[in-house]
Amino acid sequence: MRSAPIVLSIVAGALALLGLAIPPWILPPIETLETGAPGTGLAQLRDADRQLQYAALPVPLDPADNTDSPLASEIYENVQILGNLTDAEFTRLMLAITEWVSPVQGCEYCHDLTSEEGFASDALYTKVVSRTMLRMVQHINAQWAEHVAPSGVTCYTCHRGENVPPALWYSQNEPTGDQFLGKPQSWHLEAASITEFFSDVPYSQYLQADPLSANIESRTPFPGPDSPGTTVEGAENLYIFMMQMSESLGVNCTYCHNSRSFQDWTQSTPFRWIAYWGIRMARDINVNYIEPLAAVLPDNRKGPLGDPGKANCGTCHHGNNKPLGGYNLLEHYLAGLTVDGQPPDPGPKQAIILGEAVPVAQAGPDAAAEQPAVVAPPIAEDAIEQSVEPAGEGTGLPPAGEPDAPAADPTLGGTVTPTPAAPADPAPAPPGPSDAPSPDGSAPQAPVPGSPEVTPEASPAPGAPEASDAPSMGQPPSNPLPVNPQPGPAADPAPTTIVPAPQN
Repeated sequence: MRSAPIVLSIVAGALALLGLAIPPWILPPIETLETGAPGTGLAQLRDADRQLQYAALPVPLDPADNTDSPLASEIYENVQILGNLTDAEFTRLMLAITEWVSPVQGCEYCHDLTSEEGFASDALYTKVVSRTMLRMVQHINAQWAEHVAPSGVTCYTCHRGENVPPALWYSQNEPTGDQFLGKPQSWHLEAASITEFFSDVPYSQYLQADPLSANIESRTPFPGPDSPGTTVEGAENLYIFMMQMSESLGVNCTYCHNSRSFQDWTQSTPFRWIAYWGIRMARDINVNYIEPLAAVLPDNRKGPLGDPGKANCGTCHHGNNKPLGGYNLLEHYLAGLTVDGQPPDPGPKQAIILGEAVPVAQAGPDAAAEQPAVVAPPIAEDAIEQSVEPAGEGTGLPPAGEPDAPAADPTLGGTVTPTPAAPADPAPAPPGPSDAPSPDGSAPQAPVPGSPEVTPEASPAPGAPEASDAPSMGQPPSNPLPVNPQPGPAADPAPTTIVPAPQN
């Protein structure tokens, strides 16, 4: 009996050590959702008790009574975007935007009610910016259905009740001091979380004009003209960019990729194709809508290099594979937040999910979408039934043939005549787009072949660095924003001309 306390102490200590050794991500309850074919490991794991920030779902306002309601342009002055709405719809949308963007400041966040012009005044920069943002929302819902259908986007998708969307990124100064692989030592050794470890470098390289190619995986055993020829740092930055996407959507790599062949589009899930359009959508709005606002925004709304806060995947998703869990807020505000009062066309995305629109080889971003169908590599006709037809870049198998001459019995001193090797046609390379509009790109085959690409004439933001020690999401600029700031007068430069992306 005297040994019982000692034994109990040893057992308790062992259990305590075991508890410390078990990583928290394997503790229950863990939810598993299979997103691919059985047995392929295409599954998503997530904590069932996970609580996401900015997950509140706003209640839509009551529908507007349009009975005998005149147009807003007939009642109000200087209504440039929403003048085609009835007064009832216009007022309802203004009240909703106030709740989505400036619930504390109210209407006066954008409107200078102290001026003689009143609501018509453009004295506050926030009104000029909001006008551009309304154009951007309409553009996304009209032109990027492959990514945002059917729920589309609203102001609340990004703002979540805040004046400034919580998840933005800014270009940063080049790091100084001792560096390792282009990054400061502290960036590698002192980051307290994965979010802090991920720099903003990939955003600058992939979500602005003139993006880098994402082809880093060599598909040949030796260097050659077909090798991507990337650097270690380039591969690291692409990996970081992928991890940023994974964190922003709250998913594993296998949500989009089959880990047996990350590059092969024929083995990837449809979500990779939807993400392909999402990357281009973020690049489009950064280049054509957000970056031009640098001429309008005050200094306290810019980053250390003078650029506005720009969008990435987390700006809309906030840790959810569908923003707001797929909650369709847009359907209550089609008037004003869409070009024609119609929701985004679900056809293109549905075709992707059903496999009716697939990535196909393309000679360039302007090439026709009609391309040859994917041809599977050849396989011997007498292969056993259990064989699986090779996919991707497998080597073609020559058909089994008969020997040219009978083989003599070696035990009797004869010679064996080997069967000559039959020429084998090489298997076609797996088609699929790169993550940059280049000759290695791709476009969907049907039914809507594509959304607008970023025009190569667009100029990149000046001073965008290739390396940084700044966190990736929600990183404030060097001059932090004041709490509930009141907007000041708009800057003197003329309002920025927004150049929409070319439409097909």
